[in-house]
Formats: sequence, structure tokens, C-alpha cells
Amino acid sequence: ETCPPVDSLQLLLAHEMAHNWPGLEDGEGELAWYGEGTAEFYSLTLSYRAGLLSREKFLAEINRRASAYYTNPLRPLPLGEAARIYWINTLAQHLPYERGFMYLVQVDAQIREKSGGERNLDNLVLEMLARKKRGEGYGISDWLRLVTRELGPCGERDYQRMISGELLVPPGNSFGLGLQPEKILERRLEMGFDIASLQGEKKVIKGVLADT
Repeated sequence: ETCPPVDSLQLLLAHEMAHNWPGLEDGEGELAWYGEGTAEFYSLTLSYRAGLLSREKFLAEINRRASAYYTNPLRPLPLGEAARIYWINTLAQHLPYERGFMYLVQVDAQIREKSGGERNLDNLVLEMLARKKRGEGYGISDWLRLVTRELGPCGERDYQRMISGELLVPPGNSFGLGLQPEKILERRLEMGFDIASLQGEKKVIKGVLADT
């Protein structure tokens, strides 16, 4: 077998490298959005800042992640419910990546807007990392305190909306690059059968939906 081209592995490697530093205490299950979301966010942004991604490739990767989020039929599911079916539904496994990324894009843009471009998501994530290194708390309560300090009451309000499954839409000028979101029509991802059928050694398709 031939090895995949290096270009195809670049962002995968960047994602796994980003896992070495951001994190939350007990960051599994419902809190996986932070570890996976920051890995998705920084695998793109740090690669772009380092000149490893062109602006066109960077934008294409943002759109690919946005498309995955918006077409996931489990998108409205609260994170607690998604965590309970994480190991039996592949689409539930995607939610922490997709929703975490979209939420952090929103937070980054909001901080940039409120600070006049002086601060961004980096300030919060690096402060969480510093707390970890100092042996202080770095859990969700600490995150909420920091994001509320930056954005006021809407910081905690938007977090609660995110975990409850409300639709996330990136603000204008996300990433500080003058990017503007545009609404397009995409078909929702629907496999037409119980996706849990793909788990395990015996892959027998079950739960086929009518008219699919």
C-alpha cells in the first residue's frame, strides 16, 4: 500500500499536536467540546499564522467544518444527551469537534469586537493553560469566569446556548480577517439507517428508514 501524501496529514498532525496543551479538568463527555474544539481551532489558526496554509485553504477548511456542523442531524442535541450516545453513534462523536469549533470561533470574534482587536481567544486559552501549570483550577467554572470577564453576562449565556444545542452562527469578521458568513442551502446528512449498525465487527445494516 502507498502512504497518503503529507499534505493530507498536515492538519491531522496539527490537531493531535494541539491536544498537548489546551484542556479542562475532567474534560471528557459533555466537556469534550473544549479539548476537541481548541484542537480544531488552533490546528487551523496556528497553521495559517505560520504560513503553512494559504488564505484559500484556510477558508476552505473553515467552510468544511461549518458544513459538517450544520448538516449533522444531531446538531440540536444537548451535549449531555450526545455524550450518552457517544460510543454508539458516530455522528454524536463528531459533535464535540464541530460544536466546540463553532463556539470558539464565535467567542474569538466577540472578544476581538469588544476589545477593538486588542484581545482574542488566545488570551483565555493561555490563561487556562497558565492556571493548569500553576496547579490552580482549570475546569468549566474557571472558563465561565474568564469568558464572563471578557464579554459580560452574554459570555455565560452563550455557553449555555451552546451546550443546549442552539444554532451557532459565526459573527462577521471572524478570525479578524474580514471574513463574512453567507447563508447557503445544504442537504442534511442522513444515512437512511441506524448508524450504530456500523459499529463492531459484524456490520449488519439495521433500522432502515422508509423512503431512503
